[in-house]
Amino acid sequence: MDPVAVEVLVLHGTEKYSVSFPSCYEKNSESATVQELAEKLEKISGVPVTSQRLISKGRSLTNLTASLQSYGINSGSKIMLLGSRPNALYQSEEFQSICRVESLVANLENKLGNISTDVNELKKGFLAQDLACEMLTKLNQQLKHVSEEFMKLLEQLDAMTFGENQKEARMRRKGVVDQIQKLLRRTDEIAEVIESYCTDQKNLNRVNGRKNWFSDHLRTQSIQNKYLMYNNCIDCPAFFNYNNHGSKTPVISEGLNNDLNVGIFDF
Repeated sequence: MDPVAVEVLVLHGTEKYSVSFPSCYEKNSESATVQELAEKLEKISGVPVTSQRLISKGRSLTNLTASLQSYGINSGSKIMLLGSRPNALYQSEEFQSICRVESLVANLENKLGNISTDVNELKKGFLAQDLACEMLTKLNQQLKHVSEEFMKLLEQLDAMTFGENQKEARMRRKGVVDQIQKLLRRTDEIAEVIESYCTDQKNLNRVNGRKNWFSDHLRTQSIQNKYLMYNNCIDCPAFFNYNNHGSKTPVISEGLNNDLNVGIFDF
């Protein structure tokens, strides 16, 4: 059995690992590489090579193909290992499912924020009433779709099962459920704003319709009254011009003619 040629001490938190390499490296004037050290440490510590950070004498061993000797590491050197072991919980299918739901919740939350912004902009009155109501109807449909998606995600979370030793996963799921319920309350608030705005617009249109009818009615009455006045006064000499032949033509003031909005011979 070959004697040990190189042995280093690796410190990982409160743990210490002794890593050795066979004497063949020394005989061939070669040295173990950082990659080989990292692979040995993965087996000993459980920290994956990709998650490791090795430090010796204040220098990070970033070049995996470089030799330990190039970093001044010899037998008896101390190396610090930074990195954590992968938690079996995070690698479980159940936990990954929760993470996927969290991602979907984040996307739906963004959509909800966009809907809320559009509703607030419409309330400022930048669009005509008919266009605003049409846009609010579309936003309300989008809001219902978001709400339905939230409910589906709640059903997915409810269907997940965890063991007694998966307390962290259950707490993670509860946090996602609480977040979805909070967002559902927000969708209800936005829906109430939309409904209130649409109701106000309908009432305003009803009032405007009455105002327009009353205005048209008054204008019609005014024309009729002026028409009657003209008929009553049509025989008055002051309302006629007489030519040399004695014939007469009716005369009506320009103001009255404009008010009647018709020609004097359109009666």
